[in-house]
Amino acid sequence: MKAALLYVLPVLALLGMWYLLLFTGTTSASSPGSTLLFLLTEGPKPNWFRWLLLLPLLCAVLAAAHVSRLTRTRSGSVLLLVIGSGLAAAAWVTVAPEIALFVSLPLVYGFLGAKSMWRPIENGV
Repeated sequence: MKAALLYVLPVLALLGMWYLLLFTGTTSASSPGSTLLFLLTEGPKPNWFRWLLLLPLLCAVLAAAHVSRLTRTRSGSVLLLVIGSGLAAAAWVTVAPEIALFVSLPLVYGFLGAKSMWRPIENGV
């Protein structure tokens, strides 16, 4: 549950960034929609802006997955930890460290959740 709450932080941070970019950084001649379209298609780095649009969606999906039944099994917990680790690594490579840190924080509770599900195999069974 704590990991799910922590995945809300990067969502809020990135949505705030998009709000500032689209609604406060535009001139009166351009609309937020035209600015978004320009950034995603013709801007200097459209793939980077697409990633910034996709990252909060992926964090929201992981937040929802952490409150689902998936976390009640060992394999589900480990799967969420692996996916979260991949997302955090991608964030560290592509976005500002402040955002990447927010994406990485839920891994602490994801690891603890996966560790609590781990039971040693006894007698080779």
